Amino acid sequence: AFFVLWLKQKEFYATLVLKRYNGGTYMDGFVTIAAYDTTDEIKAKADVLCSGKNDEQVIQKTVDECVKQGKNIYLFNGTYVIDAFYELNDNGPKCAIYFPNCKREISIIGQNLTYGKKGNGVILYVTKEALDTVGDEGADVLRTTWTDLGLGNGSCLRMENIQILLSHNQKPVRCIDLRRCDRPELKNIRLNAFGDINAGFGNPPPIAVKNCIGLTMTDGSNNSYSNYTNVFATGFYEGIQVGGEHVVMIN
Repeated sequence: AFFVLWLKQKEFYATLVLKRYNGGTYMDGFVTIAAYDTTDEIKAKADVLCSGKNDEQVIQKTVDECVKQGKNIYLFNGTYVIDAFYELNDNGPKCAIYFPNCKREISIIGQNLTYGKKGNGVILYVTKEALDTVGDEGADVLRTTWTDLGLGNGSCLRMENIQILLSHNQKPVRCIDLRRCDRPELKNIRLNAFGDINAGFGNPPPIAVKNCIGLTMTDGSNNSYSNYTNVFATGFYEGIQVGGEHVVMIN
């Protein structure tokens, strides 16, 4: 019975993959993005291609278009290179990518979570050049539109199977800033602050500067629960800042 169930599961997932890649309906609600180092076969089927330079601009344009079309974002395995942070003039910190408050859940889903620091999977890699532009005011890699309060502001974000990899941990950069997100849903998120530093067991990375932070949770949520499953951070001054209410964590 177990073997039959396993075969049925294999058949289901095989059918799912075929639907994704052969123009079926499964992915119609997503705009797919491929990285510069995504396999050629997958690149040929992606809606949007990144070049490996200022990929944050391509991703941002895709996010904005998905908001208009009522769609979500799907990232194929590969390295998406973030080369800059931007001032949005909304009283929030500079950021590389932001998600508008559109009164619905915006999803950004990766194909696979990386196995190890630079294993095969979806990586948002923040370059040394980008980090070195950050001053004492700090910056975010990902955040939602800034508002006076994080409650009831129309912001709802779902992220899965994504690693954010900082080149180094010597700048006050926050990978994921959810302080103005009314309801986040994060699953399989890896945050690493020493991408270009040769560190490991018995060879720790340098001590991170203050305000080099992996994740800051929402201030609070009145829109269902804030869920975090398999979210982990390493190499930061503070890995995860826990806050708000109605928080559920499973690690």
